Amino acid sequence: MNEIHFYSSKIKSIILLIISFGFVYFFIYSYEELTYKSYFIIMMSHFVFIIFSFGIIYSMILIFRRKPLLTINENEIIIFYPLRKKVLIPFEDIGGFFISSSSYRGIKTSHQINIVMKNAKLKKNKIVKTIFPQFENMQYAIQSDLLNVKTKKLIIILNSYLKNSNTNIVEK
Repeated sequence: MNEIHFYSSKIKSIILLIISFGFVYFFIYSYEELTYKSYFIIMMSHFVFIIFSFGIIYSMILIFRRKPLLTINENEIIIFYPLRKKVLIPFEDIGGFFISSSSYRGIKTSHQINIVMKNAKLKKNKIVKTIFPQFENMQYAIQSDLLNVKTKKLIIILNSYLKNSNTNIVEK
């Protein structure tokens, strides 16, 4: 099998840019009215302004990014984070994949593919182990909302590469 690259979704990045820019514009437009409100409202509005300002910067990074966010080859998965170092995950260390999604009032807001490791060396505290035992061997996740591929299609591709990798290990 050959190498597959997945890039950031430009449409979703533009939507994030428009929403963030709208909130920042609304804050700047209504700043004078906010000065007469309580300190809590003033502090929260400044906090929201800072968060959405970073949203503008992050969406601009994703829009102008030319490098892939995810690369899958026959030996490993490479996750390129926009603001951090890349992560190399060899298929021989992967036990499987599963999809998890967050929802707000019944509307799915984010999807991610969690990678279950065979020998996880991640230290987790006892509270996480007791409340979320399914995340015991999970160390990495692929945020599929930012990619230009659907989550179900990506997990099919990942499982096929994992299956081919496991058959290659058995043959050797």
